[in-house]
Amino acid sequence: MCLICVEYEKSKLTLNEAYKNLGEMRETITPEHAIEVEAMLDYDWELQFENDSDGWWDEIPFGD
Repeated sequence: MCLICVEYEKSKLTLNEAYKNLGEMRETITPEHAIEVEAMLDYDWELQFENDSDGWWDEIPFGD
């Protein structure tokens, strides 16, 4: 496992930090592992918004 995986699973990285780190480390890890890490983060990203019952989109100021 890579540093991103280890630290993210320990909750020492936020989802946004993990995405940023993946962008920085993509060239140093295997393409296959980069795909796995991105899939893991994408899955957690989707779960975050599926479980958001507050309607996060209501906070976006559209033309206000």
